[in-house]
Amino acid sequence: MNVYSGFDALNDEEFDDLMQEMAEASADDYFTNELAKEFASPEFQAQLHARYQLIVVWDDISSKTESCNDIIAALNAATIYMMDTSCNHVSIYDWKKHKDVLDWNR
Repeated sequence: MNVYSGFDALNDEEFDDLMQEMAEASADDYFTNELAKEFASPEFQAQLHARYQLIVVWDDISSKTESCNDIIAALNAATIYMMDTSCNHVSIYDWKKHKDVLDWNR
């Protein structure tokens, strides 16, 4: 068994390996069960069908995405994130028109 000092120190491959190891320990398959459940959830499906995607990146390279169908709500959220001095990038992508509505960098 591998020993990890924290989830933040893992790259994507190491995180996937850890999740698979934990799933095997519980006689489960992480990739076919947990991910399938997540992708099938109503919340995830609603995000897939939302028109706008808000993407935020901070100076520590962490990021977040949010989805909605209301451009005003997306712009209001973007404004709040832009007031954070550690926020470096905010963009809003329109999935219907396949173009950026907002692309802001500090």
